[in-house]
Amino acid sequence: MIGLIGKKVGMTQVFGEKGDVIPVTVIQAGPCTVTEVRSPERHGYAAVQLGYGTNKETRFTRPVLGQFKKRNLPPARHLTEFRVGDVAGLEVGPSLTVSMFEVGTHVDVEGVTKGRGFAGVV
Repeated sequence: MIGLIGKKVGMTQVFGEKGDVIPVTVIQAGPCTVTEVRSPERHGYAAVQLGYGTNKETRFTRPVLGQFKKRNLPPARHLTEFRVGDVAGLEVGPSLTVSMFEVGTHVDVEGVTKGRGFAGVV
């Protein structure tokens, strides 16, 4: 299954049916643009590369900008590759949003924390 790229917006709380408080994390996921489709015949594995976010063109190197201009896509700030079983029906260009999930679907979420180094006694 294809995933999405997102960023943490904040934390809040939701009240359950019995009145208990459940802490939740708010994530802004998508829209993610399909920037490349990797096939087993050409690359040796099946994967989809997604791009998320934007940035000024001056923040990108010329080779990276060339890859996006070759596909007529806006440059994406974050690129992530998701391995899939079959790439049939996938093409470069369309955007993926949260609407591809159904209500009640369980999802796996992975996060990256900022490194704080050795903080010592704080």
